[in-house]
Amino acid sequence: MQNMSQPSTAVSDLTEVLEEPSKTVEELEELCDKLKDADLRKKMIRYLCLQSGGTLGDGVRRMLKKIGDNSLWKHYSYRGRKGKRKFQQLLINDVIIRACSKAYPHQKTQSVEEMIAVTLKHAPDREKTANQASAL
Repeated sequence: MQNMSQPSTAVSDLTEVLEEPSKTVEELEELCDKLKDADLRKKMIRYLCLQSGGTLGDGVRRMLKKIGDNSLWKHYSYRGRKGKRKFQQLLINDVIIRACSKAYPHQKTQSVEEMIAVTLKHAPDREKTANQASAL
């Protein structure tokens, strides 16, 4: 029996949110602007919870993959070091942390932040690997 106080979120409800992963910094900033709407933010958190994997690392990688591709993430580091943009300041960062805290209640926020940082750090390498694979 479904709980009536919380509407179900069908994946089709979220298609307008994430039709495809963001490829540019502008697309990601547009998504963050849309997330200022509380209803959309809740939908996004629920959607990202569905992406959670067996481990926290798997879940974070899957969530980031749904939001943007490696060609986008190579422009970001968690704290904005080495001339990259700060992921920490984006609204999507808060959404991912909230989704992870629901999907992995035993994990601390700091662990989630560290995992996002590691995933962003390796994005350029993953992009190179994907480009090499597609060239073959």
